[in-house]
Amino acid sequence: MDHRKRRSIKKKINQLGVLSMSFQEKYDEYKQRREAKKFFNQNNDYHLDVLDYFKLLLVGTSVGTILSVFFNVLMVQLSVSLSIFYLFTGYGVGYAVLKVAKYGSNKTGIICIICYLLSIWLGESLFLALTMMYFQGHVSLLYYLYIGLNGLLHCHVFTYLFIFAGAFIAYSIGKD
Repeated sequence: MDHRKRRSIKKKINQLGVLSMSFQEKYDEYKQRREAKKFFNQNNDYHLDVLDYFKLLLVGTSVGTILSVFFNVLMVQLSVSLSIFYLFTGYGVGYAVLKVAKYGSNKTGIICIICYLLSIWLGESLFLALTMMYFQGHVSLLYYLYIGLNGLLHCHVFTYLFIFAGAFIAYSIGKD
C-alpha cells in the first residue's frame, strides 16, 4: 500500500507541476503581449489625428493653468513660496494628457512639456491679472502675459530647477 500511495502522490505532484507550467507559460505570453502592445503604441502615433492633438493641447494647458492659478493662490494664502508646486503641476498635466490620449508615446510626452510650459506661463499671467483686478488695476491682457513671461524668465536658479523637473515629470508621465 505504501508503494501505491507514493505513486499516487508522485502522480499528483507531476500533475500540479504540469498545471503550474501551463500557468507560467500563460503568464509569459501575457507579459509578451503587454510589452508588444506598449512597444507598438510608443512607436506608432499615426492613429492620433490633428483634432486629437488639439484636444490634448487644450486639455493639458487648461488643467495646468487651473493648477498653476490654484497653487499661486495657495502660496499667497500661506505667505510662502513653494517651488514644489511646479512638480505637482507637471504631474497633473502629464496625467490629464495621458488620460485623454489613452496611451503614452514620445509625441504625447512632448505635448505634455508644451502644455506644462504654456500652463505655467498662463497661470502666472492669469493670477497676476486676477490680483490686479482685485486692486482695481485694469490693464490689457497682453500686458499681463508679458509680465508673467518676464517673471518666469527672471526667477532664481532653484526655481528653474523645479520648473525643469516639473517638465521632466510631465514628459515621463505622458510618455508612459
